Amino acid sequence: MNRLKVYYETTSHLLQRVRHFNQDEDWDQGIAEIESLLEERTAMLNDIAAPFSSEEREMGKKLIRMDNALNEELIFIKGQIVERLKEIRQKKVTKQKYSDPYQALVTDGIFYDRSK
Repeated sequence: MNRLKVYYETTSHLLQRVRHFNQDEDWDQGIAEIESLLEERTAMLNDIAAPFSSEEREMGKKLIRMDNALNEELIFIKGQIVERLKEIRQKKVTKQKYSDPYQALVTDGIFYDRSK
């Protein structure tokens, strides 16, 4: 029961952390904290083994619901990260085009009329 309760508390803390993850805070710190909690939770999962009491089965059902909610939140955060990376790449390309506008010009197929 002890291991399952610790796993439940870690999952609850992780779910709260993921739900409070937003764009205004330091993303690197938030992602690092979420990753460490996920690793800690994964390590705990290996220690949980059957047989389970009725209380542990009920806690397991709660954990399954929490895990589904956690997966949804993590997918949402992943989408935010992908969008942010796209924005950064686009800004980089725009800045590069602005700083050297003639770099991307294609000179193939240009005809110069030399007759007068």
